[in-house]
Amino acid sequence: MVGPKTGAVFKYRNVYYNYDDAGLGQSLDRMEHLLGIEMNYKLVPEAAVVGEYRYQVIDYRHAGDMKDKTSNFLLTGFDYSLGKQVMVSARVGTENRLRSGEDSTTAPYVEATCRYDYSDRSFVSGGYTYSLAETDDPALFTDTKMNQFFVNVQHALSAAIVASVPSRWRLRNFWGCMVWVT
Repeated sequence: MVGPKTGAVFKYRNVYYNYDDAGLGQSLDRMEHLLGIEMNYKLVPEAAVVGEYRYQVIDYRHAGDMKDKTSNFLLTGFDYSLGKQVMVSARVGTENRLRSGEDSTTAPYVEATCRYDYSDRSFVSGGYTYSLAETDDPALFTDTKMNQFFVNVQHALSAAIVASVPSRWRLRNFWGCMVWVT
């Protein structure tokens, strides 16, 4: 909390992809970092408007000079509490992607999430994003615009241990046909 109606949230996410299959690993092994800062202003106790900046680094282990990239996100949106246990949020904005081996691009970014807190530090959330995303198809060279749906369950096992089970589904374009990828 910065003030009575304003707040700041700092974010960091790290994902490491290390494929067991050597052929896939040669093309797809990578580390992704996402850092962000969110500023919010409470309009009423249950609703806040949000402005957010995110910075992403995608670092490939092999052929990085051709595939590495960074992104700058500029987003706005809202968070709304539908009671003590349910929160909905939305973000819209742009992503400016700077690529090492290809032209840079700017694309729209959309994110909608619903979260249900069923216990202390335990929740289930689900939602949708439309963004640039790294492909998991080695026949494709780089990122692509993608619709993604996700579900995440986080459960506090003890005061010190929290388990999380994420899942996502992607709607992708393969040679002119839209298909679901899990």
